[in-house]
Amino acid sequence: MLKRKIHLALLVAIVLSAIVTTVGAQSKAGSPNATGAKGRLEGTWLVTATFTSAQVCDNGKCESIDVPPPFQVLITFMAGTSEDDGTLVDTNEFQLTPNPVCTPDQGTWQRTGSRTFIATQRNFCFDATAGYLPAGPTKIRATFSVNDPNTLLTGRQYIEGFDTSNHLVFIGQVNLQGPRVRAEAPPAP
Repeated sequence: MLKRKIHLALLVAIVLSAIVTTVGAQSKAGSPNATGAKGRLEGTWLVTATFTSAQVCDNGKCESIDVPPPFQVLITFMAGTSEDDGTLVDTNEFQLTPNPVCTPDQGTWQRTGSRTFIATQRNFCFDATAGYLPAGPTKIRATFSVNDPNTLLTGRQYIEGFDTSNHLVFIGQVNLQGPRVRAEAPPAP
């Protein structure tokens, strides 16, 4: 008899758990705050980056320099512990052009609103004229937004470059805009 009661209690617990899970998933999917309504950042985007300002700094004094020409960046956003955060990796056309030579950026992103996000990325740079010795890290802080059909990413980045002693040597501001990269089948044979 006791064994039967335990089995019945376990069965009731499993059924109740399934009902709660199903009802919770249905209410979340049907709510106005469902992920589709909030926009999705995950995926890869091919954006054009356009510098709006650039400065070189020495001993705390910064002066403006000519901005580099626009360039392309591939940014991949990955899911994190929830639909409101994750990790990212990006690489750009200037990644391997001296000098300095820098690693791809890696970082994290976080949702700040319905279709808006912030991110912080970091990388390491090396001096190609000195046997690729470390030249210092870069820190990039960004804001991103996605349009309603989730096909266009726009954003702004604030870039700080440091030397190996962590002194500020570069500041740049960049505007970003570009489409989501979509999967495509190859041409038919």
